[in-house]
Amino acid sequence: MLSKKPFEVPPYLLAYTKGMPKVRMAIAGANHPLSLKSIRLSVDAGLIDPVLVGNLDHIRAAAQEIDWDLGGYEIIKADGEEQTAITAVEICKSGEAAALMKGHIHTDALMTAVINRDKGLRTDRRLSHIFHMTIPNDKRVLMITDGAVNVCPDTSTKIDIINNAVGLAHVLGNPQPRVALLSGTEL
Repeated sequence: MLSKKPFEVPPYLLAYTKGMPKVRMAIAGANHPLSLKSIRLSVDAGLIDPVLVGNLDHIRAAAQEIDWDLGGYEIIKADGEEQTAITAVEICKSGEAAALMKGHIHTDALMTAVINRDKGLRTDRRLSHIFHMTIPNDKRVLMITDGAVNVCPDTSTKIDIINNAVGLAHVLGNPQPRVALLSGTEL
């Protein structure tokens, strides 16, 4: 982590979700203390009902390290990143969970399972990636897209990416998000 400040769930999101039902969430790679701290914050805020996926011994060791009793939570054994990703995606695809969280697992392993044509989570809508970032004690939100999925987007893809980001901003309570287009490469 670059910052020494403790991470937090943005207060505006907590206020926005107050009274909403918990979301059953599969966490791919729940085997690291930092991942489990994030999961516990979400559980304590009443946001999620987690399904922890990964190496059982590593998940239990990480939970012990942060002093969290996992007795009331479902833990599903999956060894190795590929199997962890596939298992978490299968849980979502089957409807056993409504959301997928990336834990301590490489993005490429998770995304390979997510975009698999037969067993992944594809829909008729273009998939894109959005980083939602806030700074403690600052009301501004920064959403950066797409730094992970669409590597060299054409104009049509860029429109889909923008529509996905604007749609998320709307769902999170921002009726008029500002959009800027940037490129990290020159063609």
